[in-house]
Amino acid sequence: MNGLYRALIALSTVVPISISYVFVFADSLIEQFPAELVSWCSSYADPVVWLLVVATVANLVIGKIEVWLLICFAKVVGPSPIKVKSIKVIGSDSLLGYLPYVLPLFFTQPEAQGATGWIAGGLFLIVLAWTSMTIPFSPLLRVCGLYFYEAELEDGKTVTLLVANKRLHPLKLNRAAVVSQFCRFGLR
Repeated sequence: MNGLYRALIALSTVVPISISYVFVFADSLIEQFPAELVSWCSSYADPVVWLLVVATVANLVIGKIEVWLLICFAKVVGPSPIKVKSIKVIGSDSLLGYLPYVLPLFFTQPEAQGATGWIAGGLFLIVLAWTSMTIPFSPLLRVCGLYFYEAELEDGKTVTLLVANKRLHPLKLNRAAVVSQFCRFGLR
């Protein structure tokens, strides 16, 4: 799989943080919109609520697009034989995985930092994700229908197994697309 695409999928683990930051920086964001639009939005609901709804919908759209792209990639690559010996569901065993999504609500950065720090951090995350050979658990992609498993294959190799069809049982898979050396996408 192309490193850039794998990086974009991996970054889906941090995209939901944008919802928290929309809440934290709502006042400065609202100032960027025309007064008429803010007034109109205020007549129906608090503008902060509108921003949170837009951020949430944008996250879901990004997640659905990423799952769709992953399915398209798997179909282009085609199936390879796979025999799964054992599985463990990833992402259901700890709430600590969700901690980064709520931390911004408790710790805010000073307004003086501006966009430079966020751009530098984003670029750093892209480089780190690009060099990764797997796709980490992403709550966003899970909400968008992608199931994550740690699977031990018959040859003893441990891989991340991604399944988009909840009717496919990972232990019964016999075909999967090779996403990377340590990641497979279950097809049937």
